[in-house]
Amino acid sequence: MLSRDKGLKPIVRTQVIPLMRDMREMIRRSDDVSEEDRCLQEVWCLYRIEYSEYLVDDLDSREKTGKEAIAMMDSVFKERARKYSVYGYCLHNLGYLYKRTSRPSAACKYFHKAITAFGKAEDITDDKRAEEIAESKSNLEDAKSKMR
Repeated sequence: MLSRDKGLKPIVRTQVIPLMRDMREMIRRSDDVSEEDRCLQEVWCLYRIEYSEYLVDDLDSREKTGKEAIAMMDSVFKERARKYSVYGYCLHNLGYLYKRTSRPSAACKYFHKAITAFGKAEDITDDKRAEEIAESKSNLEDAKSKMR
């Protein structure tokens, strides 16, 4: 949609992303769910914000949002973070950002982590797992080739 209508980018930047950040704040304040459930919903929200930042080419915000989501998962779930596909998606997207911004070594690190996370994710189908692992492996190889 944004690729067909560049006029939508300012709307996403000034309206959609702030609304999503407000939703994230509402989730953060909710007290009717466990800390883990709240964290998981908040990270899914951050993942969608990060993707929206990608769509409007806000790379600095995208990196900050992605790192925040990963740090939350690491803090709340520790090693169990890998059982959630959103963790793999966040790791993959950060790797992709680093690949795109000429940081192939950092990209490789995050693609490796994404592959591991997708391999252990319990909330996706085997077909989706294979698809995500294949995409991360492809990006990993591309990042490695940029290091040579």
